[in-house]
Amino acid sequence: MRKYALRICLPVTLVWAVCALAGRPAVAQDSGATNNLLRNPSFEEGSRGTPEGWEARAWRDSQKNAQWSVEPAGRTGRCVTIRSVNEKGADAAWTARVTVKPNTFYRLSGWIKTRDVQGATGALLNIQNMQSVRTPPMRGTCDWTRGPTVFRTAADPLELEINCLFGGWGESTGQAWYDDLAVEPLGNLKEAPMATVTIDTATAARGYSPMIFSGFLEHFHDQVYGGVFDPGSPLSDEKGFRKDVVAAMKELRLAAVRWPGGCFVSGYHWKGGVGKNRKPCDDMAWGVKEPNTFGTDEFVEWCRRVGCEPYICTNAGNGTPEEMRDWVEYCNQTQGQFARTRIGGGHVQPLNVKLWSVGNENWGGHEIGAKSITEWGPFVRQSAAMMKAADPSIKLTAAALPNRQWTLPLLKAAGEYLDYVSIHSYWLPLWQTNATPDYLACIMQSEGPEKAIADTIGVLDEAGCRGRIQIAFDEWNLRGWHHPGFPRKAVSNYGDPEVIKLVKARDKNSMASQYTMADALFSASYLNA
Repeated sequence: MRKYALRICLPVTLVWAVCALAGRPAVAQDSGATNNLLRNPSFEEGSRGTPEGWEARAWRDSQKNAQWSVEPAGRTGRCVTIRSVNEKGADAAWTARVTVKPNTFYRLSGWIKTRDVQGATGALLNIQNMQSVRTPPMRGTCDWTRGPTVFRTAADPLELEINCLFGGWGESTGQAWYDDLAVEPLGNLKEAPMATVTIDTATAARGYSPMIFSGFLEHFHDQVYGGVFDPGSPLSDEKGFRKDVVAAMKELRLAAVRWPGGCFVSGYHWKGGVGKNRKPCDDMAWGVKEPNTFGTDEFVEWCRRVGCEPYICTNAGNGTPEEMRDWVEYCNQTQGQFARTRIGGGHVQPLNVKLWSVGNENWGGHEIGAKSITEWGPFVRQSAAMMKAADPSIKLTAAALPNRQWTLPLLKAAGEYLDYVSIHSYWLPLWQTNATPDYLACIMQSEGPEKAIADTIGVLDEAGCRGRIQIAFDEWNLRGWHHPGFPRKAVSNYGDPEVIKLVKARDKNSMASQYTMADALFSASYLNA
């Protein structure tokens, strides 16, 4: 095995990034902590039932589903353990408190061992009142493994709540042991420290799906009109497609592009965007008029020019299962009322759209026609059954969340029809205030994608769907889109000066200077996860 050790001098923010982006904990040497702020970090003091300085903690109803104990045979002397006592699983922790200084770098580390840990996030260390700080989670059965992470405190003095966490944003089953924890100040990092990077050139390559290199196109601001579609522009072809955008998308080699939304789709009725006699309609979500000149046929043709698969997201807001079924027929069939509509519009051959979604974020109160947990599963089941009856070969997903409360009922009701579940996340929600967080604030979010994926895998495991149903992480970014005052659920007064001002504010999305190396590294972390 050939390895290359590089001795390099790095700025402190990059040193932090190297620690934070580590995708998996590794068996390592002792931390050698001499400035450990944790009292009783190895659990040697106190009774056998309660280690001094630590307390048992549970969330939701996990108090009755978890067992906390101290065991004599830890990694070094005694250790603490948490296990689930039934199949419901537990979300629990051993918690201690430490006081830290403001604007200071610290390392949180500890050793964890697991047995048959499944569901939710797993076993890890985290800080309750700094939710972005956590060590890489452990699942399954693993021997003692050390997982460190580095963080910077806020501007005010703070008492941190350190958790030996079992479960995490959901319930886990199995058992985990924790030993030899440390919270260590990293000293004066004004001077760039030295870091060693080891590159293992003998590591076996791992396969991945090219589908992760896909995109998302919504009828939002100038993404479509004035973006990919701009009739009359000297940069467009005879059909109105921007040639420079097509060339750029070809260079990216996108696998698929999702359309037409986003929040837009929860008020979009596809039949208004096909045929020759199209009329503008109201875009309730984003407070503008939708001209309907870019519809299903234009989207599919654009995808063919770019060289990607079209992926259509359907209206599960104020739309109906019948409307979704008809859309599949329009795109993919040679017979039937809506196949004839397509043929009459000049598209004799089926469009062959294979990727479809039932809805967009219908779990959210921001969405037109948002659904409750009890409503969503049966609605998806009905819609999916009708869509697959129109074309059994399509691949289908539905709006989900990386938690069991929403997604388990969905899978129970409609899982037999689904090929994927769709999850979304934006880690810097800049919807109302277009802030520009600094590098460290951005890169501290870089473990977020892996957590969302792990949480969703846990739900698929629990539902018995892992391996059969996959994850479509089909809307994401470090920075959320800026849309103050929107989305809405009613038609806006388009002439209202306040509405005009709010729509104009979306131009801030186009400021390229806000995107930095932090965005690039975050995206790399996402794709790696």
